Amino acid sequence: MKLIGFVFMLMTSSLVYADVFLDEFSSSSYSNQDGDQLWSGDWIETGDDGSPSFFAPGSNISVFIGSLIMSGGDNFIERRLNLAGYTQATLEFDYQELGFDTNGDRIDIYVTSGMTWVLVGRLRGADLNSGRFSVDISAYISNNTGIQLRTSDGLGDNDLFLIDYIRVDASPNRSNQHISISHDGSAVSCVAETITFSIHDNLDQLIPTYTGQITVSARQVATGLTGGSWALASAANPASFIDNGDGTFSYTLTAPITAAL
Repeated sequence: MKLIGFVFMLMTSSLVYADVFLDEFSSSSYSNQDGDQLWSGDWIETGDDGSPSFFAPGSNISVFIGSLIMSGGDNFIERRLNLAGYTQATLEFDYQELGFDTNGDRIDIYVTSGMTWVLVGRLRGADLNSGRFSVDISAYISNNTGIQLRTSDGLGDNDLFLIDYIRVDASPNRSNQHISISHDGSAVSCVAETITFSIHDNLDQLIPTYTGQITVSARQVATGLTGGSWALASAANPASFIDNGDGTFSYTLTAPITAAL
């Protein structure tokens, strides 16, 4: 007997997941896209020649041998990303300075949600050496979030600030999780077919890691009667699958989060 009507109950557990906007400066370009999400545009210079080339005459901002390199006074570089639909975001990069002598030698980090730039960090001084900078930028989430790095007015052309990568981890609002259901046939009575369950977020994106239990009951559309049996065709955590023999089953999803029955 083919069972073609379904009633679902989804019980979810906690979920931690982040999308990644990333530039690893792996090539001499301002358009690198190294994360699983795309930046809205390229890096844009202010006060320099506009080129990522390290060998351009008089260049103070460039990309060379896996690093973004900044030097010279009062130079800016910025990039935009669309964080609409996210609830939390963190900016991070690894850095090294060469030649910084005083607290007047510094890099300022600014963020904007659209128009007004806000100082969120400052790295300066002879003792700066190398390290990792990280800051919560959730307050600046928008469809036009911007990140900007600025050199101080008195920074010399031989005072170098190197950045290995720039990364933004953004956590979307996944409170409205839902099950997507598909089948491989035409729902003909008494013909077995595979029905696939997968978990999506409120943006309808497949969630790559998920833990939660689903309980499913099935009934005939024409009669409203329940019955029939289920078998697990393919999925992780097969030991958790229980066919109750009355048209219902329960199963605990783990990664990968697609189950076929």
